Amino acid sequence: MKLLSIYVLNYNYGKYLKECLDSIFTSSVKYQKDVEIVLIDDCSSDESPVIINEYKNKLDFVHVNSSNLGLVKSCNFIIDKLSGKYILRIDADDFIEPNFIENYLLEIKDNSPDIIYSDYNLINNSSKKISAYYKSNDSNHLEFDKPFHGAFTAIKKDFLNEINNYDEEFTRQDGYYIWIQAKINKKLIKHIKKTLFNYRQHRSSLSYDKRNLLNTRYDINNKYLSKFVDLSSIKVIIPIENDQFLSERIDLVNKYQTLPFNFVILISKEALNRSENKISVAQNIFIREDDNLTYIDDINLYIEQNHIADFLILEPNYPRLNLKSILDVLLLAKYNDYDICFSAFIDTNSYLLNEGLALKPFNHTSKIRYERNELYRIAGGIKYFKNHTIFNSYNFDLKPDIRIGHSEIDEISAIRIQHSNNIINE
Repeated sequence: MKLLSIYVLNYNYGKYLKECLDSIFTSSVKYQKDVEIVLIDDCSSDESPVIINEYKNKLDFVHVNSSNLGLVKSCNFIIDKLSGKYILRIDADDFIEPNFIENYLLEIKDNSPDIIYSDYNLINNSSKKISAYYKSNDSNHLEFDKPFHGAFTAIKKDFLNEINNYDEEFTRQDGYYIWIQAKINKKLIKHIKKTLFNYRQHRSSLSYDKRNLLNTRYDINNKYLSKFVDLSSIKVIIPIENDQFLSERIDLVNKYQTLPFNFVILISKEALNRSENKISVAQNIFIREDDNLTYIDDINLYIEQNHIADFLILEPNYPRLNLKSILDVLLLAKYNDYDICFSAFIDTNSYLLNEGLALKPFNHTSKIRYERNELYRIAGGIKYFKNHTIFNSYNFDLKPDIRIGHSEIDEISAIRIQHSNNIINE
């Protein structure tokens, strides 16, 4: 048995395939007895067959699908054909560093974890390195605070067999699926603190469509995490502002109530009269007598009076929420036993670095990046609190042992209505 099986998955990436294969053979030249190298082509229609023919004698074997199966089905098919103790996928548009295989084999031999992954570089279509993506080592949950990459992650074949390989219900987010399964099954994960591969991000990547990507994450969480948590006792608090967006907010309230939670509607008497009883199903309506108070006053008053625990606040200024985001915040909060959990958005704003003579933009093209690959900020208006004591301390005296988590939302859900009634991206 080989220690490591590497399979290259190719679909119409002929223009990158040579670079990918050459990087693997260069990295594995000293370790041929330990490494199996395989290629699976998903019925490419470009120049890939010509290149595959050039390399077929160097590969342990080549498989060409008779029809296009897609990423997940192709992975499941080839995994069962591989002989390695560990399985690792490399997508044909990416490539590895010369010391990639050496570092992974060291971890396999020394520690034998269930999963091994590393830091990486982001590259453009010309293979130029744009930025380095580092895993944060400051988190309280070093293994599970961020999912690892779907490719370039070495996974014990026994673990893959244990979970019946990849779930074919989900056509993307294979890395997130393995991350969730590792979390549920309490697997040992090893992070190599080196940038060992190069990930090419372009419009044809599965990860480019952000909203669909996050929807798949929510669906995976719902299918697997919901088995371990009970959300029925949670109160979902929905304040409604009395302004020109009243009808839109009530429409959203009625959609929210299709979810199986206890809802509390916070609304002024004037807004309730204007709504013409269009609020369809509300277990509780908390009416504000003084319309000069804000929805934040309403929330504080309601929570203090009722001493409620386990609640989610939906702020009224975010009218474009994806309903799956609400469920995702709750699933992650309850499963991870977070005290506070927010919806969060990748911050794409430019920051300025002091370089002595001038300020230089720090943005997506910078060669230095924080927290592996993203800077997050609270957005989307979804906030979970374990109890009213934690809620009260949130703005004043947040204790260091408070466990805080987040669920990522898409750009559409992060759009906020300002009180000036201008719609901007917060």
